[in-house]
Amino acid sequence: MQIREALGLSQKEMAERLAERTGFKITRKHISNYEDDQGEPFLETTLAYARLANVEMNEIVDDDLDLPL
Repeated sequence: MQIREALGLSQKEMAERLAERTGFKITRKHISNYEDDQGEPFLETTLAYARLANVEMNEIVDDDLDLPL
C-alpha cells in the first residue's frame, strides 16, 4: 500500500500498470489481497512493483526495511 499511495495510484490504476509491465491479468482485487496479506504476488509482479516505485526489490520483500518513498 505504501508504494501505491506514494505513487498516488488507486488499486485499479496500480493493477493496470502492473498488468502492462508483467503481461499478467492483475485486478484491483489482487492488489487489495496483496495489501491485506491475503495473497502474495508472483515474483514478476513483485519486480514490477519495485521498478514502478524505482526501488530495489529487497526493499519491497524485506519487512524490516523502510521504503525511501
